[in-house]
Amino acid sequence: MRDQRNFLIGLLVLAVGAVLIGQALGVLPAGLNDLLLRALPAVLIALGLGTVLRGRVPFASIIALALTAFIVVNIALVAFSGRAAQQRTDQTVVVSEAVGPNVTLVSLEIALLSSDLDLVADASGQRTVSGQFVGSTESAVDVTYADDGTGRAVLKITESQPNPFPDLEDVGRGKLALTLPTGVALDVAVHVQQGAATLNLDLLDLERLNLDVVRGDAIVNLPDYQPRSPSVTADPTAPMGTLTAADGGITVAVPSGVGARFELNRAGSGIDPQYDATLYNYLVGDVLESRNFDRAATQLRYVVSARGAIRITEIAR
Repeated sequence: MRDQRNFLIGLLVLAVGAVLIGQALGVLPAGLNDLLLRALPAVLIALGLGTVLRGRVPFASIIALALTAFIVVNIALVAFSGRAAQQRTDQTVVVSEAVGPNVTLVSLEIALLSSDLDLVADASGQRTVSGQFVGSTESAVDVTYADDGTGRAVLKITESQPNPFPDLEDVGRGKLALTLPTGVALDVAVHVQQGAATLNLDLLDLERLNLDVVRGDAIVNLPDYQPRSPSVTADPTAPMGTLTAADGGITVAVPSGVGARFELNRAGSGIDPQYDATLYNYLVGDVLESRNFDRAATQLRYVVSARGAIRITEIAR
């Protein structure tokens, strides 16, 4: 019994000493240092468990350490989850990229971590992609724009978390809001790890759209625009993209008079799609198709995937 107690006390003293030395030398990342300081009361828990269990349960010291580690990990997860849900306004990254007069197609690639996304058309008619990211200082946002000189430009906006141990006080949600130019063909690819995505694209020349929201809901307003790029027209029966809310619901709005065909993937949820049966036919193979699809001037085809509810609505004109 004495050996078990001494082992536990010795191990905890060594751990606390190592943390204090790391702090004194300044070799611990700020976020890890903060986490370890918050976890120091766990030393008392380990000692208390070791004392209570000693003589009653075999391997009391090991069990005490395991239970303490379990408690600390779960408290840390709860703390970070709570902070991650809060909207932060600690930093602002401005996006302003002029689209040259010779550019006929803009490829927009967006990758976000724990941030919401809001895309909307620029009604002013200016050939500019503009907006801002507002969020935590623990988020690094990289914006690159390249015109290849062949009529195509690529705009990439990427959120990353360079600090592997973020400071708990600085953790939180962000939001990227962008206005996109009308009259310029757009190829849009969006990945959101955790957040809501609202894409108001109904006034844009949208050639292709691929949306991937891992955790969160999505709203997509599609335009009355028939894609013209060779990659789309080469196979008129192929989907123009995939709209995914892997662990959430998705609402897709289509302008009245536009023919739309949606191949559904409900990820085994069993949730029936919501749609107006006077506007859409439900076909074999889990497909929703506009009743006017064959005679519509604009025909859109997308794969819609969601574990939550899938809603297809109409944009009245």
